[in-house]
Amino acid sequence: MKAVQKVGSNVSVNHVEVPKVASINDVVVQIALTGVCRTDVYAARGQIDRVIAPLVLGHEFSGTVTEVGTHVTHVKVGDRVTCMPIIACGECPTCKRGTPECCPHSTMLGIDHQGAFSEYVCVPGRSIYKLPDNVSFMMGAYMEPIAASYAVTKAAIQPSDKGIVFGSNRISELTLHILKACGFKDVDMKDAAEELEDNSLDFAVETLADDSTMEKLIRAVKPQGIIVIKSRKYPPVGVVFNDIVRKELKLIGTNYGSFEECIQMASDGKLKSVEKLWGPVHPLESFNEVFDSEEDKKQFLSAYGSDVWDR
Repeated sequence: MKAVQKVGSNVSVNHVEVPKVASINDVVVQIALTGVCRTDVYAARGQIDRVIAPLVLGHEFSGTVTEVGTHVTHVKVGDRVTCMPIIACGECPTCKRGTPECCPHSTMLGIDHQGAFSEYVCVPGRSIYKLPDNVSFMMGAYMEPIAASYAVTKAAIQPSDKGIVFGSNRISELTLHILKACGFKDVDMKDAAEELEDNSLDFAVETLADDSTMEKLIRAVKPQGIIVIKSRKYPPVGVVFNDIVRKELKLIGTNYGSFEECIQMASDGKLKSVEKLWGPVHPLESFNEVFDSEEDKKQFLSAYGSDVWDR
């Protein structure tokens, strides 16, 4: 099969073996679409040091089940599915208490495991979720970003609260759409360059944390308000603890929301508005151009034509 593969420092479309079920709990999926994330670009460029090699890149996908392990019962061959690409260990206390999205031992498709810029992928069955017939493959391939944005609703914020999503990027736009779909009416998106009124907000969602951003949000949120941490910054970010303590603010990190709930929202038509955030589908062979682009909309790769993925 064709796959976008990283070998050493080189990334190219290569022919690799079609994966087979390797354990009783595995699922093999014929991939319809894979979304392109900046994480994929960082992996391709060597900016993530734990990348295995040779490695098929890509992690946000949807497709059709072609093979299942003998212990997999929740999906069957022919089912249309999506995938949670952050793979929890399933064994630690965090996983066993029902919060696998916080697993400290989690690994990731396209970094620690063979990924989804290809024709087929093999993944643990527990990471696979069935798509209803009225949820498109494109919506399914976008489910991981949706679940990441939906996570902000776990931060004890209420639809009646006044809040903002701070930043003007793809994740901030998606988060605003998700909040509105969840009934938040007094919420808006603010560019980082905008000034904010002091003590005017019940909550703020940051999507581009740096020293200046955090200083603005700490001032803008009311005493005992909430700052939701959404961006995944590796470099340290400076904050003045005295300002946080004095106002008794809550800083809450959020990782992923429930895939089941996100899929149900899509099936119920509540996520129709996110379709405006989607860009075009490109062949696998165009990965370099897509990786180098600065498109505002989500880009997708596929090894197939629209007769496979446009449904």
